[in-house]
Amino acid sequence: MQTLDPKDAFQQYEALRFARTKAIVAQSLRSGKMGELTHPLAVGLRNTFMKVMSLAISNSFKSLHAYRA
Repeated sequence: MQTLDPKDAFQQYEALRFARTKAIVAQSLRSGKMGELTHPLAVGLRNTFMKVMSLAISNSFKSLHAYRA
């Protein structure tokens, strides 16, 4: 087994997780923007979407939290 310098180990760790982390951050930002909607039509559409997609959204969070690297 190879022993890595801490700097190299961190860079390897970061490289393995960067794409997934970036996608989670982007999704979080989109979700946050949905929460900032104020126009009544946009709010109504968002709320309807959330009701219709509630199971898929819930499963998405479960898989996110179940991930183990």
